[in-house]
Amino acid sequence: MNLSVIGATLLVLASANSANAQTKPAAAKAKPATPAVAVGDVPAMKPGLWEIAIVERVPGSTNTRTITARACYSADDVKVIERVLPQQRDFGIKCQHREVKAQGSGVSWKLACTGKEGTSSGAATMTLGTDSFSAEVKLDAKAKGKPGKVEQAIT
Repeated sequence: MNLSVIGATLLVLASANSANAQTKPAAAKAKPATPAVAVGDVPAMKPGLWEIAIVERVPGSTNTRTITARACYSADDVKVIERVLPQQRDFGIKCQHREVKAQGSGVSWKLACTGKEGTSSGAATMTLGTDSFSAEVKLDAKAKGKPGKVEQAIT
C-alpha cells in the first residue's frame, strides 16, 4: 500500500458519517469503540454544512497533498464528540477511535486502522470552536511490511 494512498484515504472526513446519521434510523448507527463523550465544556460547533481542508504530508518528503471535503453536521451530531471527529474509512480501511478525551476546547484520541494492505495507528488532537476547528493527526503506518509515517493538518 502506498503511504500517500494511506494518507489520502485516512481522513476523508465525516461527510459519510453525517450523511449516514441523517439518512438511517438511529438503531442502524454503528456504535463507537468507546462510550460517547458528551460535548460538555467543549464549544459546540454550529450545525450545518462545513468545508474541510486536509493537508497531508509524509515526513522526509517535499510532497504535500490538499484534500477538500464538505461535511454536513446535524444538531444531534454536534452534541456528541465522536460524531464530529474526522472519520477514517475509505478504500477498504477501517479505523477506530479510542481513548477519546475532551477538555476545554480540545479533544484528543488514538486511532487504530486496518486495511487489506496494511495497518496504521497513532494519535490525534482537535481544537473546536463554534465556526471552525483544527486537527492534527500523526500516524505510524505499515504497508506491505514497510514502515512509514503520515501527518495531516485539518481545518
